[in-house]
Amino acid sequence: MLRQKFVLLTILFLHAPCFYAQTIVNVNFDEIKRVTNDSSKYAYYPTLLSRLRQFDTTLTLSDFKLLYYGNVFTDSYNPYDFGTKKEDRFNELYKAGNYKEALTEGKQLFEEHPVNIRLLFRLMNCCEALNEMELGQKFANCYFGLIYTILGSGNGNSIETAYVVTRVPDEYSILNHLHLNSIKQALVGYTDVLSINQKQQKKVKGKKKVKELYFNVQIPFQQLSKMLKKSGSLDK
Repeated sequence: MLRQKFVLLTILFLHAPCFYAQTIVNVNFDEIKRVTNDSSKYAYYPTLLSRLRQFDTTLTLSDFKLLYYGNVFTDSYNPYDFGTKKEDRFNELYKAGNYKEALTEGKQLFEEHPVNIRLLFRLMNCCEALNEMELGQKFANCYFGLIYTILGSGNGNSIETAYVVTRVPDEYSILNHLHLNSIKQALVGYTDVLSINQKQQKKVKGKKKVKELYFNVQIPFQQLSKMLKKSGSLDK
């Protein structure tokens, strides 16, 4: 199933333009690239990453926006990275409930790739299980900074106001944060439309249950197109 989906995406987006649109929903990628690539600016991306790794509590939501969306302009950006051996090892330990070893492995992963929402969530849980509350709060600050960045990119109610993600797995981090479960997925242009299980939703007074949630995946698809053109083909 995974390979079938990958091939489908390849067919759809092999000829997609390999550039980042100036603005997607309300995220101005041109501006983000400009400020994060300028070594004379406070928002120079390596500087922001260093502050994140040090759990700098003065990082603002604007800084987290630059961290999350600025990551697409780095050499390490890969929206379809299905996990390194190190991450696989961490996930195995985490799922087995071996939180002490998982935390040790996870901290090393965080140093390598701190802009990883799922990793941060699981590190928070490891810390809670081990009563490492101070460290857990540090990971939580990073996690919520990135989550609120995505939630601030739109409202998820339509194609025009979709949440803008740089990695498809981040869609499920948002679902988890909102306590929602998807039952079906459809791709409409550059938008993932997730049908939400309404039966499992708690009724909130004055609000309707969520029927669908929209995620803009233009950036991941354009990066995939770029990667495929660079490699020449899937089979090489």
